[in-house]
Amino acid sequence: MRVVALLFAVGCGCEVPIAEGGDHDQRRVIQDAIDRFFHATGDAKICVDRAIIVDHLKRRSSGVYKPATRNVKVREQSRYDPWVVATHELCHAAHVQLDIEIDPELWVFDPPAPSISNSDEPREAWAWTCEAGALSIQLATEETCDGDFGATEVYDHIAELFSVPSPDLAPPVFERHPVGELAFDEEILGLEAYALVDGGIRLTAQTEVLTTTSYISVSGDPLPISPVWMDATLPELPPMWTTVRGTTRGNQSLVLAETTGPTGAGVERVLFVDGSEVTSVGCPLPEEFPLILDDELWYVWLDGRFVRWGKWVADE
Repeated sequence: MRVVALLFAVGCGCEVPIAEGGDHDQRRVIQDAIDRFFHATGDAKICVDRAIIVDHLKRRSSGVYKPATRNVKVREQSRYDPWVVATHELCHAAHVQLDIEIDPELWVFDPPAPSISNSDEPREAWAWTCEAGALSIQLATEETCDGDFGATEVYDHIAELFSVPSPDLAPPVFERHPVGELAFDEEILGLEAYALVDGGIRLTAQTEVLTTTSYISVSGDPLPISPVWMDATLPELPPMWTTVRGTTRGNQSLVLAETTGPTGAGVERVLFVDGSEVTSVGCPLPEEFPLILDDELWYVWLDGRFVRWGKWVADE
């Protein structure tokens, strides 16, 4: 979990709580969750008096928010990420103090969560989505894509709380520029694409008749007789996001990533990770493969009988 110092004012006049208890590393993680939450909620009048790391809680809960005392408690030994647990409880505080309306028909666990009562289900489904934090929610709501599944209402509802952009959210500045295509006699049923160390693309396309492997030089220079393709390293993504596939070079990654929220809400986006900053590059194309070639961002996608490729160009 990345830790970033944030400076801000809290709209309600109460001070941002300082994590107590636990060891130094635990306090550092919990404090990062607190600082990011209050930064993202901006002028929202949310007050938490204390944030305490404790060694046990009733019913072996990982965390709890007490409205009467306005205290958040996080259990130090839990199978859940403490950053996420702290954010989850801060979301409960926001729900209570801001009197956020939660539609019981929208906020339903999918698949069901038998351990949660019917009366608690809406607020817990809301908090389980909110716990991903501002960066994750903002990446999912910067634009709407055709493939979004039951996600627009869900994520937009949380985005209303996180009104201030995350410091790690980089603005989308890329546009697609088609470069080339490869035509087949029959419809392509399966596609794989890999970035080559020497700056080309290895394509494997499968039809009903045969499987064809092609090597494409994007620079125009001849490729080696035995090209080597790069390993597809999976980068660390913000909570709720997982990598489907992609390419990493140094501290930069271009990936096709997806979310699956507790309500079944899911989106896919092409994400560009550059150090600590993350950009939602755009909506994915069918069977898209994101690639980094010679420090440029490329994409390969499937279009019926065609394999097409191009690159993302920064919009000046």
